[in-house]
Amino acid sequence: MERHADVVMNVKQVAEYLGLSVGAVRKRCQRNQLPYHLNAKHLYFSKLEVDAALLNRK
Repeated sequence: MERHADVVMNVKQVAEYLGLSVGAVRKRCQRNQLPYHLNAKHLYFSKLEVDAALLNRK
């Protein structure tokens, strides 16, 4: 079985990954539509968690 390493992304990186603006990513976080982690006022995202959230939403 293949194992995938997790990647930690900041707001700009996850926006590019999803094809969204930074503002749209922040809004989705406020609405609890994207999983995120908050550290010293900075948002961080796990690629595996973002992918899982998108797959479960459909």
